[in-house]
Amino acid sequence: MTPRMVYKWFTVLYNVSFVVGLIGYLIVLGVFFGIFALFGVGPEFIQVGVLLLSYGLYFGVLGRDFVEICTDRMAATIGYYSKDGLPNKYLGDGICAVCNHATSATTGHIALHNDPALRPMFSDDPVHQLTCKHVFHEKCIRGWVMIGKKDICPYCKEKVDLKQFKRNPWDTQQQLYLNLLDGVRYLVVWQPIIFGAVQLAYYLFGLD
Repeated sequence: MTPRMVYKWFTVLYNVSFVVGLIGYLIVLGVFFGIFALFGVGPEFIQVGVLLLSYGLYFGVLGRDFVEICTDRMAATIGYYSKDGLPNKYLGDGICAVCNHATSATTGHIALHNDPALRPMFSDDPVHQLTCKHVFHEKCIRGWVMIGKKDICPYCKEKVDLKQFKRNPWDTQQQLYLNLLDGVRYLVVWQPIIFGAVQLAYYLFGLD
């Protein structure tokens, strides 16, 4: 249950950060275009919008980076995934490499005789087959790809077509917001380097 619980709670954190950031963004736009002035709200209200937007992006980036670390640790512990090199365990037919449980009741009962840990716990869940022919629970592989920031198969590391997971407008919007969070993270990381390079250029060329 651990991978599912982790992905579930980080999905909640992501949704909360998204809503908080969106509210902050709308407040900033409302103040900028004078919409709130119609209701007697002064321009200082923009600080509230900037604060909410900052908190939404900050906790969104923090949660996204933290769940990526958790994803690697969980997958490596289960044994079907290795960040470098070959997996530690062989993936049998009908077993989800993300949660280590059977993807159907039939294979679950077969596996049960060989390994008591492989219970058909999620046998009623819909399954998803990647182009590499490996089969996973729908919730498990979506958590791995969308929340865990992985674009490879958890077992064979073949590239995953992310378009498979964009089935409605919300999925597309979600992917855009996740890309925005990644962009913010890179901006924060590279910002001191960019400022340093600009200051060095000013110094070398004698610019004021």
